[in-house]
Formats: sequence, C-alpha cells, structure tokens
Amino acid sequence: MYYQLKVKFYLPKEGSDQLEKKNKTFLVESLSCAESEGKGLSWIPDNYQDPCVTGCSESKIIDVRREFGDSETWWEVIMGDENEKGRLIPFHIAVNGSNHMQVLKKLDSLYSTSEFIGIKRLNAIVEDELVKSSS
Repeated sequence: MYYQLKVKFYLPKEGSDQLEKKNKTFLVESLSCAESEGKGLSWIPDNYQDPCVTGCSESKIIDVRREFGDSETWWEVIMGDENEKGRLIPFHIAVNGSNHMQVLKKLDSLYSTSEFIGIKRLNAIVEDELVKSSS
C-alpha cells in the first residue's frame, strides 16, 4: 500500500538567518499510516529543521514505476480493466517521465490490455527510499 505523508518543516532562507516554513507531501510504501510516519520521519534529511507530520492518508496508487531513469517528474496515471460484467475498474499507478506523452507511450507497452482513463502530475514527491518495500 502507498500513503501520502504530509510533512511540515523549516529550511534556512537563502542569504539570511531566518527559517522558511515548507510543506511537502511524500509517497510512502507501508502497511499503515503509523508505519508511514515512522519511515518518513527516519528518512528526513538533516537540513529539514523541526519536521512534523501534519497528515497521512491512503493513496489510490497501487504501483510505482521508475521507467525513465532519473526523471524527477512524476505522473499519476489512471488505467482500467474490465471485470467479468464488462464494467471498467480503475487503478492508479505512479510513473516518472519528463512529459505526459513520453509516459503514455511507455504505458501502451506496459499495460496493453488495459484502457487509459487519465493522467495528471503527481502531487507527492517520490523518493526511492520511501517507496521500496521494507520486506
């Protein structure tokens, strides 16, 4: 399962002694919100000052695919498969790629039996350490 973990923290403001408040959402693979919080907080970089989890919710994403090397642009893609009654059952995947057309071309070969429903920029940050299974 994947969870969206919202974290508030402070970073030094460039060129000043002040701190700037930041809010980011991270995608975390885990079995529960509590596990996501622990995994996320233990991962947070040292320069994130006073990190605090402000929210956690189960994501609709069922799979994360790094298909295009180091591209840090992530897309949430909704695909669908028909059930035995002919009803389209949607599923969500996260795929990296520089643009949506690149991702769609790759998905055509990866999910050739599924129907494309939609695509949008993913509103969470994907870090490899947070989306790898701990098992």
